Amino acid sequence: MNIRLKADEFVFQVEPGEPLNDWFDGKICLSSPIMGENFRLQTEVYCPFENWLKLCDWLEAHIQTLKSNANNLTFVQSYTWTPLDTGMTFTCLEGEVDDKDGEFEGGFGLRIMVKVFAPDSDAYVYSGLEGEVEIHEAIAFCQTLREYVNSQTAVLVGVSG
Repeated sequence: MNIRLKADEFVFQVEPGEPLNDWFDGKICLSSPIMGENFRLQTEVYCPFENWLKLCDWLEAHIQTLKSNANNLTFVQSYTWTPLDTGMTFTCLEGEVDDKDGEFEGGFGLRIMVKVFAPDSDAYVYSGLEGEVEIHEAIAFCQTLREYVNSQTAVLVGVSG
């Protein structure tokens, strides 16, 4: 399954491995053509599947806030989403949203930081990218991520039950 969030300047990708009980075991990575063909920030992730659903809830809440303020000139920025066991942080920044006959268009800034470990060491830094993401891209990412999590939960329930 291709779980990607494409922004104008970068791509965030979730690369699932084999699920372990109710836990995701895989990788996340950030890449950017601006930074060069070989640029890739990547880290291993072992976290509850529930964290991915919380990320979707959080992104969708930001989109709803932007939609609610579409006709106002207020700046809307989210808190930083930082679950300790995922090795990443997300911050939704200001954006512009237009209501075109009930269809919302536009986007918002998104900053993603990934925990990157030094080779053969426990030392790490958070490094990341920030760029503009279209609302429809964020919604599609959440739909795909939810489908993946729900498919894995169904498989795991079937195996254990």
